[in-house]
Amino acid sequence: MNDAPAARWWIYSLLIVISGGIMLARVMHVQSGEGNNATPFLSANDRSRWTTIRALGDDQTYSIDHIIFSERGGRIRGWHTIDLVRHRGRDGLQHYYSSKPTLLMTLLAGEYWLVKTLTGATLKDQTFYVARLMLLLTNVLPLVAALVLLAWQIDRLSQSDGARVFAVAAACFATFLTTFAVTLNNHLTAGISLIVGLAAVLPIASGESRAWWRFAVGGLAFGFLASNELPALSMLLLVGVGLLLLSPLRTIAAFVPAALVVAAGAFGTNILAHGDWRTPYAHRSDGPLVATIADGLAVPLDAGLASPELIAALREHRIEVSDQPVIEQRTPGDRWMLWDKTTQAELALRRTPEGELHG
Repeated sequence: MNDAPAARWWIYSLLIVISGGIMLARVMHVQSGEGNNATPFLSANDRSRWTTIRALGDDQTYSIDHIIFSERGGRIRGWHTIDLVRHRGRDGLQHYYSSKPTLLMTLLAGEYWLVKTLTGATLKDQTFYVARLMLLLTNVLPLVAALVLLAWQIDRLSQSDGARVFAVAAACFATFLTTFAVTLNNHLTAGISLIVGLAAVLPIASGESRAWWRFAVGGLAFGFLASNELPALSMLLLVGVGLLLLSPLRTIAAFVPAALVVAAGAFGTNILAHGDWRTPYAHRSDGPLVATIADGLAVPLDAGLASPELIAALREHRIEVSDQPVIEQRTPGDRWMLWDKTTQAELALRRTPEGELHG
């Protein structure tokens, strides 16, 4: 009887348990700041996701104004983030939103709702408890399971015991995936998706199995990978073409529909959050360029003033603004953003030397 496979799995298990224990310990101690300013969120990137999860789970909205700003308009420490965009919401008013992809945050909001329902704890009142529990459920446990799955693939594909153990050890301790476990991020989720996708499709590629479920799981995994890491869209297409050559029927009937389910979730949640299919970053602009203005009308803009002549000229072009819009300088002497609280309009203005307003 050959005891080598069993011995290898004892080593794999030990490595994975140690890696998981380190991640768990780090999650249980994750903290930024001290005293009353302490928070389990480590960066603006981190907070951007948590604000949306809290807004969705508590108030069923993607807008995060009430999470990051106090009633007096001040920034709330521990929750405010610079990873955001602003645009008009369904209520016709301007709101702030996370700039992160919406699908993952929506799924995690569902997890938060479940945690809140079962424990009664909320992100607002029991921030550390809920955040650490969700990091355990979202990052640590799935990554440990993915490491087991990866060890199985390594053991199956490699021919050398030393290479097998080295590869598993590298996966456990020599990548950024384990270090990402203390924050909510798309990279760790994408890495797990890649491992699941490879486990599903590699037996197809080697001819070991052409089971339908492998195509479906592969479509879901690589689709979710692409939704979290946009450059991975090329991998989704490459895998899809490869499977199409091996089994056209199963690819069209299982892999493609599964990937489309993820695409529908990604675009659908983006439309729910931002009102269109474009990525959140597309809203990082001054607004549509509706007019170019003459030098005489542009001069006061550098001082942050909208002259009565400019307001009258805009209205002549059927651009409704109040008498006191806010002017923010973008490019000195050339481009400005006009923000009107009354009409909730956000517009870009650009100077032109022609001497008249063009709309």
